[in-house]
Amino acid sequence: MSPDLTLVAGAIGVSVRVCLGAIFLHAAVGKLRNHAFIGALAGYELLPRWALVPVARALPIFELLLGGGLIA
Repeated sequence: MSPDLTLVAGAIGVSVRVCLGAIFLHAAVGKLRNHAFIGALAGYELLPRWALVPVARALPIFELLLGGGLIA
């Protein structure tokens, strides 16, 4: 690969990481602000009732960490 293509490929990689990180951060903030997220999660009927609250609390934290890690 020529040096110019390497530079472009690196810039594209950084851009994709920052965009994905921003998406995860935005999703996490939305889930933390909206207390109806537990109801939305319950509507999918994929989890037992006892697991709804722990998953609804852990998922936004995981998204924050993932988004921050992608941007850092």
